[in-house]
Amino acid sequence: MQFNAPDLISKPMFTDDDASAVTFTGAVTPATSPATTDVLQFMKVPAGTEINTVILQNTGDIDTNGVPTLAVNVGYAYVDGSAAPSGANTAFAAASLVLQAPGRTALNFAPFRVEKDIIIQVVPTTVAATFASAKIAAIVHGIAYGCK
Repeated sequence: MQFNAPDLISKPMFTDDDASAVTFTGAVTPATSPATTDVLQFMKVPAGTEINTVILQNTGDIDTNGVPTLAVNVGYAYVDGSAAPSGANTAFAAASLVLQAPGRTALNFAPFRVEKDIIIQVVPTTVAATFASAKIAAIVHGIAYGCK
């Protein structure tokens, strides 16, 4: 099952006041506990963007019990469905507990540039013991250099 932001493909925002800085946002509210085979897709990031920051924010306690704790991979996939590079599915975080409790977390990774359109994705590696629906938002900051 996929949980998609309603404006998944249509909402890039360009900010010309900061040279070529860009911000992309998307949010999903899964009604049921995502399984390890489910994908939460947040937004498209166009080719030629250097991704500097990925922030995940959840507004509620999605994992309301202790064991097992919700863990997720945070990465990307190509919009066109072609095979992404090795490690793309964990480009921003691997088996992270970032969504276990309410909060806002900037993920640590080395900035990199994408040469094809991508979709930011979260995939559970361990499901929540007791799931409660809440809005999960993703915010991506970067620099729009354009395609090579």
